[in-house]
Amino acid sequence: MTTQTTPQTQAILHILYALLGISVVLFVISMLFGGVVTLWISPVTTLLAMVYSSTVLVLNYKRRNDAASFPTVERIPAIFFPFFFAVAYLAAICVAIVVVVHIAAQLEGTADSLGVSLPDSARSGYIVCGFAIAEIVLMVVQVGLLTSVGALGLKERKAATTRGLGATKA
Repeated sequence: MTTQTTPQTQAILHILYALLGISVVLFVISMLFGGVVTLWISPVTTLLAMVYSSTVLVLNYKRRNDAASFPTVERIPAIFFPFFFAVAYLAAICVAIVVVVHIAAQLEGTADSLGVSLPDSARSGYIVCGFAIAEIVLMVVQVGLLTSVGALGLKERKAATTRGLGATKA
C-alpha cells in the first residue's frame, strides 16, 4: 500500500532539493578561500547539510510504500538536524561578519593612507569581502530553508500523530 503524500511533505521535499542545490554553490564559494572566512564552519556544515538532504530524499523514496510509520521527513532525526545545522550556520555567519568587518577596516585604513588609488593587495581584499558577503547571503538563505524544513517536519509529525500514524515507530 502506498502512503498518501501530503502537500506539506511535498513542500519539505522541494525545499530539500533547493537546499541541496544551494549547498553546492555555497560549498564552492566557501572553498575559494579554503574555508578560512568562516573558520571551516561553513564548509563542514554545508557538506553535512548535503549529506542530510541526500539521505532524507533517498530514504523518503525508499520508504514511500511503508504506510504503517511516519514518512522520513516526519521522523525525529529529520526534524532535529535542520535546526542543528541552522545554529551552525548562524555561528558561521557571525564569524564571517567579524572577518568582513576586520578586512574592511584594514582596507579603509589602506585607502586613507594611500589616497584614491588602491594597491593590488587592497583590491584582493575587496574580492575576499565580496565573496564573504556572498557566502553570508547564501548562509542566511540556508538558515531559512533549514528552519522551514524543521518547522514543517514538526508540524507534519504532529498532524500524523493525530491521524494515528507511527504509534509504535518513531
